[in-house]
Amino acid sequence: MTELKYHSTKPINQLPTINHLIQGIHQTNSLYIETIVGQNAYLLECLTE
Repeated sequence: MTELKYHSTKPINQLPTINHLIQGIHQTNSLYIETIVGQNAYLLECLTE
């Protein structure tokens, strides 16, 4: 019973860390995507002129 309790509370304690990690990855990805889109738009402008 104690073992089961320990296992069920462990992920709950780790959740804020996981959420923070996911948030960080999401922010990095959106910044990276914005940069790529920006560079592609700039290249397209140069090609079409």
